[in-house]
Amino acid sequence: MRYHLIPTIDSNTGLSTLTKKCQIVLAEDGAAFFQLFFSKLKTMLLGIVACTAYFTHNLIKDPHHNIVVCGIPKNGISSVRKFLNDRCKLGICGSCSHARCAEFKKNPIWNLNNQKLVVMFRDPYTRFLSAYNDISFNPYIRNEISKYRNVQNITFSDFTSIVQHHWNKISQNEHFTPQTTLCQPKRENYSFIGILGRASDEHQFWYKLLNASQEMHIHKAKANSTQSYLNYTSVILSKLYRNDYDFLRRTRLLD
Repeated sequence: MRYHLIPTIDSNTGLSTLTKKCQIVLAEDGAAFFQLFFSKLKTMLLGIVACTAYFTHNLIKDPHHNIVVCGIPKNGISSVRKFLNDRCKLGICGSCSHARCAEFKKNPIWNLNNQKLVVMFRDPYTRFLSAYNDISFNPYIRNEISKYRNVQNITFSDFTSIVQHHWNKISQNEHFTPQTTLCQPKRENYSFIGILGRASDEHQFWYKLLNASQEMHIHKAKANSTQSYLNYTSVILSKLYRNDYDFLRRTRLLD
């Protein structure tokens, strides 16, 4: 009987992601070993492709500076998109002629060569609450939740329970996908990582990096009477967004 080291695939977010762990696997013969090896390799490669696709999907180029923003839905991405896409109207975004030429997915001339990569994260609870507040206005959120129940007058508690019970599918919707899955801070080299709600980070992002004359907040978060559910949802969200919380606390973006 022989021992082989086989990569282990961890699927914390419902998406296959490669970890650094290894698992000792007993293989009775070479055929069994190679069958298992290629099965693991296929899963690993699919995970890498999935991570790359998520990362590149919402990259936005500042055409005035060597800066690329990794946009995260529910983290002010609408404001960043409008601000940077408006800069493209000056005709400095190649032959692209439509309204979203600053976005990588819309304009093939962009790449990350010699660019400073920046991102603004958000407290996962606040981001999740923003998705709930936006359910009546955002069709991507509304259509996702309405697969499981009527969203009219849905409570925050019910909203949370639906996401929890259908996490493997709902987490593939970018409005719910963990931020660390979308922007891959462990894998990519960021020049700046800030967090919404911290005035110094928002000032650095808008005024110093993007050289804006003022901050933009197209969909300003509104108050919501969900404090009675805070403890209940915090326990659930701490599990669903474990990687986000771990990263934000390790980097001291959250206490």
